[in-house]
Order: sequence, then C-alpha cells, then structure tokens
Amino acid sequence: MSPSRIFFLTLLATICSTSNPAIAHHSYAAEFDRNAPATIEGVVTEVWFRNPHVRYYIKVVDETGEEVIWDTRGLSPVKLV
Repeated sequence: MSPSRIFFLTLLATICSTSNPAIAHHSYAAEFDRNAPATIEGVVTEVWFRNPHVRYYIKVVDETGEEVIWDTRGLSPVKLV
C-alpha cells in the first residue's frame, strides 16, 4: 500500500472515530424571542434532571383562575452541573 493511501485511510479513520458536539442542535431564534421575554409565577411541581434537557413543571393560575401545568425546558444536565 502506498504512503499516500495509508495517510488517507488513517485520516479517514481519525475523522470517523472522533465525535464533535452538535452545537447547532437547536436554534434559540426558532424557539425564543429575546425581544419579548415572558414571566410566569407559580409553584415548581416536578424537575426532571435527564437528557437531553432538564424539564421543569410549574403549576400556574391562568387568567381564568384555573390551575394549569406549564412544561418548560432548560439546558442539558451536563451544562448545569
């Protein structure tokens, strides 16, 4: 086998065996408008500290007086530790 072929196969194996983080996994612009923040008040009823995102369940009283549960999500557990 020629040295250039060995180099190419080694390079290919290295590229395929390394993992890079998926930085563009989610677009915040698609899910969150930085110019229109929202504030809610309520009681946190559950926290799920699991991959891929931490989830917070918040009991909120809506404008009709009914209690509703909001399902919100945060960063991944790895980024919160």
